[in-house]
Amino acid sequence: MTLACKLALADRPRVVGALAGLGNRLALAALALLALLAGLAGCASSPAPVPLPHKATPTPAQRVAASRPTRRQAVIAAYIGSWAATTRSLDARSASRARAILAPYLTADLVRLTVRTDEEDWSADEVADGNVIPHVLAVRFSGGRAYVHDCADFSHAGLRSLRTGVIPASFGRPRVNLIVTLVRHRGRWLVSNMVPVLRSCTP
Repeated sequence: MTLACKLALADRPRVVGALAGLGNRLALAALALLALLAGLAGCASSPAPVPLPHKATPTPAQRVAASRPTRRQAVIAAYIGSWAATTRSLDARSASRARAILAPYLTADLVRLTVRTDEEDWSADEVADGNVIPHVLAVRFSGGRAYVHDCADFSHAGLRSLRTGVIPASFGRPRVNLIVTLVRHRGRWLVSNMVPVLRSCTP
């Protein structure tokens, strides 16, 4: 068995496991792709050559369509980006800069609420320590809104005092069940609401 064959087969559980949280169809697609790579690497039981189909050149329209994210992908990217933005806004230590950072990711009402919370932390000389790690389980669309079901890891996110270096805020739980609402505004998906769910979740 060639080295390429061993790598293709060895990586199959890791890749499929990593993609399992995005849905069974995607995980199965990854498995099929790895199986194809293993075959191309010489892992097939039969050594007989197999003719490959003619590779069609995509048209410019097809290339543009393939480069565009799907609606689901756009929602997930906006949601994950909102967590990074809230961390950057807290570290900005400036209300105007924080609003500019948050505006592409949160609705205006949520921006105001987040900045008010940031200002409380700034008055205590506290900044972000670590990050929330999202684990998106599902995305649903209804009435022009998107609903993201996340099993987020809060165990690596907290606050750190600039004066003492101590982390005064206790780190959160590793599995926080959330339903997050996003609305479409001027071509962007913006987080408008976040509701914790009491039931446990598994990423």
